[in-house]
Amino acid sequence: MDVEDAYDIIERIIVNGFLTAELRCGGSYIVLKNMTDREAGMLDLFRDGKSRIEDMSCKMALCTLSIDGTNYMSLRSEAIPVLMDFWSGAPVSLMTAAIDSVKGINIRYYEVLDYLEGFCYSDKSRYLWRVYKEGGLYTVPGVMAAGMNAVQENWVFVNRELDGEADYDREFHLALMVASSLNSAGAKVISKNYDTAHTESAELRKEITKWGYDKKRVEGEKKQAAWMAPVRSREDLVRELYRQMRGAKDKHDLFIEKWMQKQRERAEEAKNRALERATKLREKLQTPVSMDGEDSRRATTEEIAALVSAPVSHVGKYMSAYEGLDKDDRFLRKIGARVIGD
Repeated sequence: MDVEDAYDIIERIIVNGFLTAELRCGGSYIVLKNMTDREAGMLDLFRDGKSRIEDMSCKMALCTLSIDGTNYMSLRSEAIPVLMDFWSGAPVSLMTAAIDSVKGINIRYYEVLDYLEGFCYSDKSRYLWRVYKEGGLYTVPGVMAAGMNAVQENWVFVNRELDGEADYDREFHLALMVASSLNSAGAKVISKNYDTAHTESAELRKEITKWGYDKKRVEGEKKQAAWMAPVRSREDLVRELYRQMRGAKDKHDLFIEKWMQKQRERAEEAKNRALERATKLREKLQTPVSMDGEDSRRATTEEIAALVSAPVSHVGKYMSAYEGLDKDDRFLRKIGARVIGD
């Protein structure tokens, strides 16, 4: 579907609340519409799920806009039983043609949903928003009778956000003007970053408006889906077997291989970090046994024997110095040792 055609259809859905199709049968002129989301939830109020004819008659009644100039949207609750009687007694040819017409407009309705984002960023959309705003949509006959559909609800939400962005942009520049008087250099940096982000966003939305959707993102999603697509036919299976026999790698294989390589690199980095921490810990725990910086070692038997046979150091020296002295001389010697550090 062409982008401009899709935008025209979306505009009709927003302004009218639905799409329409005309049907002539004999001398009757019937205008049909697609069933909105809210009307689909009203089916159980009027139909009996056990009767197929009543179920189809109820659906066609909700999809009927007017018959021979009589608009049934104004008095919806009273009109549904009348329209159900009309369609339950209609000829098979008329019912078949009406069902085909409703299917056609339903297909167009769901096809244009892919272009809704691009339409919301367009100038035409912003003009409609200024005309209708949110409260203005409730004056549309279709919205008054059946409520807002999904297209209208999403359109209102996006335009609210765009209005919020415009208010934020205005307040931001006012605050930036005040901040520039206090810190001009910082204000320039903030303004430059904001302008860069604003320009990138504007360019992206312009591209989305051109195509109706984010073409780059959608193409990326399609490529990713193609990598993971299952084998669906005999030809696909034969093609896959030949590819495996040749040893050729598709994009999915390359993606998995790259992911595995990253996992191995991360595991190697974690291992190296653990070894580095263990080495540093061992270095901290190593303590020298002497002032000469000798490495720690176990004492030999000869060194232990020499240590045991050595005389007592200070205690033995002071005790031998007191031998042969009487009590008073020993006391004076001890006091002198304490004072002068003998």
